[in-house]
Amino acid sequence: MVGLNMNKLSKKFYIYALLLAVFITLSAFLGYNYFSNAIENQVKSRALFETESKIKLVESTFKVQEQIVEDIASFIKIEPSREDIKKYLEVLMKEREQFTAVYIGMADGELLAGEDWNQPSDYIVTERPWYVEAAKGKKLVYTEVYHDAYLDKSTITIARPFYDKAGELKGVIAADIDLSTISQILNPYGSDDEGVSFLVDSNGVVIGYDANNVNKSEDKITIFEIFPEFKPNSEKFIENMKYEENQGFLSYYYIESLDMFLVNFVPVTGTLKTGQQLMLIFMIFASVLLIVIFVFIIFQRRNIIRPVEELVDDILNIPMRLDVDYRINEDDDLLYEVRKTINELLTNKNELLKKMEVAQDEITTIAITTESMLAINRAANTNREINEIYDLILTESLKAIKHAKLGSVMIKEDNELKVVAHRGYRSTEINEFSLPIEESFIYRATNGKLDTVALINDVSNFEIFVPLETTEGEYYIKSSIVAPLYVKNVFYGCINLDAIYENAFDEKDLKLMEFIQTNTEIAISNYIMNHANFYLATHDSLTGVYNRSYFTQLFESFKERAARYNETFHLVMFDLNNLKYINDNFGHLAGDEAIKTFAKRLSVIIRRSDVFARYAGDEFIAIFLNTDYDSLTIRLNELLENMEQSSIVVDSGTIIVSFSYGIATFGEDSTSLDELIRIADKRMYEMKNKNRKIKG
Repeated sequence: MVGLNMNKLSKKFYIYALLLAVFITLSAFLGYNYFSNAIENQVKSRALFETESKIKLVESTFKVQEQIVEDIASFIKIEPSREDIKKYLEVLMKEREQFTAVYIGMADGELLAGEDWNQPSDYIVTERPWYVEAAKGKKLVYTEVYHDAYLDKSTITIARPFYDKAGELKGVIAADIDLSTISQILNPYGSDDEGVSFLVDSNGVVIGYDANNVNKSEDKITIFEIFPEFKPNSEKFIENMKYEENQGFLSYYYIESLDMFLVNFVPVTGTLKTGQQLMLIFMIFASVLLIVIFVFIIFQRRNIIRPVEELVDDILNIPMRLDVDYRINEDDDLLYEVRKTINELLTNKNELLKKMEVAQDEITTIAITTESMLAINRAANTNREINEIYDLILTESLKAIKHAKLGSVMIKEDNELKVVAHRGYRSTEINEFSLPIEESFIYRATNGKLDTVALINDVSNFEIFVPLETTEGEYYIKSSIVAPLYVKNVFYGCINLDAIYENAFDEKDLKLMEFIQTNTEIAISNYIMNHANFYLATHDSLTGVYNRSYFTQLFESFKERAARYNETFHLVMFDLNNLKYINDNFGHLAGDEAIKTFAKRLSVIIRRSDVFARYAGDEFIAIFLNTDYDSLTIRLNELLENMEQSSIVVDSGTIIVSFSYGIATFGEDSTSLDELIRIADKRMYEMKNKNRKIKG
């Protein structure tokens, strides 16, 4: 009976073991496919996401360079001297490391460069490819990529034509961009193990990449040599590629405006090896199980059944979720090594998933930081107030560095740092807060050098500590990361990101802060330069009021609004009385003083909604809103009376500043600017003649 039972048990075990072997083999195959597909999809997503992010980074980098060329064009519109243009280009060359050269080819053949360069006699500016392409296209263009033999660098040139008031070509602005600096931005890690990106021209030649002598003129390498499977205008995602002994995925994108490809390789060698190990371990396990079954069939020993049953139970209890730290029991039995191997497999799976989560977090952080810096640079190229820019810089910096919950932007005023933007502090204490530079965190952390980003794990270590209450549940901050800001190589201020606990920041935060520092300095420099150019282009240099050109632009806005809402306004022409007499008898400096005095006195009665500009010589023009004709006349007559009763002192004596004016009403008299000026000018001369008869 026992033998019969054992035989039945053996037959049952044989059947169960055979079914179990089939089940385990199938589970191994499905498990491998499941993990492999999950890992492969994750890496594919990373490859596509990195490519999209780097495309935005390349396009935004070239947009910044295009804006600089446009800024040069705006500067030229104010008609500076050629010496001033050269100085301006020299400043740009010092501030922009991406530029290998900035120059302007004049239509008369002269070349104005931002560095010392003697123009050879056979160098004809108007026949250079960049000049010809820009002049022919009548717009900003990019030349083909070429090798700068002098600098031994891959280079592309941005060129833009500019014209005089008559529409005649005056010349072409050009800037040479070192493409290796773009590759450095695309490959911040400096290691192929983290992936590598290439810029490739339309002929497939790799450009601007220093590894493996790719950038050397005598050893040009094409993308087809590196990745033979690469084919333009085909699928933009290729699997199972190999680069520098690393297996991975290749994705690429055609940048139409630059006629280039961005090729991005993401290595997955370690991931694929782990997947192969998974399959190998499962196969080892299945083989061991089959051996056990074979041994049982031959020897039919009962001591095999229990370990197999227990092992099967343990395997069936393994959760199939990806985030469980589960281990089977490592009993000291016949299948001990199998149990140990399975536990190693589970450990490798969890370590791999954790590494992938960390990599995903880093990619997300870089993407968020890049987008934040782009937002700051876009805002810097608008007409927003500088304090709004400071506030945006702080907001985006806190968004990028997650460990920071509060912070401030401080700007240098004389020998002190003053808070201009803040988050997380009590406003009553910090709004008017300032302190000497020597007492600041950045000064003490860098021993007064102010030359690097400082990571301060415990601010209480400083002897001097100014306590400012926070709104984050703790009274004072405990740690800080601070970046100094420089504009034109001069210390400008700093960004402070703080936390209410010690050791809040790490090396990753330090790298992000350096990235934020660089982009913030660029944004502030662009803002200062843009606003300086805007002021010069829109204001009269003598009086500081708007100039005629800008007034004409503003009139169109007033006209559009008045037509839309059925409104009216008054256009007034002013002309100084007896200015020729003042110039002849007291000198032109006295005449200039009379013009400035009139502009200053009239500006007092001009409301913020009104517009006042110098029209020509001693003629001025203004628009008055939200007032009737009689009230405006009373205001102007009161000003005239006050000015005629008060003299001003000049070097040769005292003079009286007087004026005549004429008013034309939009809608009643005309809606055309030229016609309104003609009517107002006529009425102004009627008033001038009337006053002469009265005084005569």
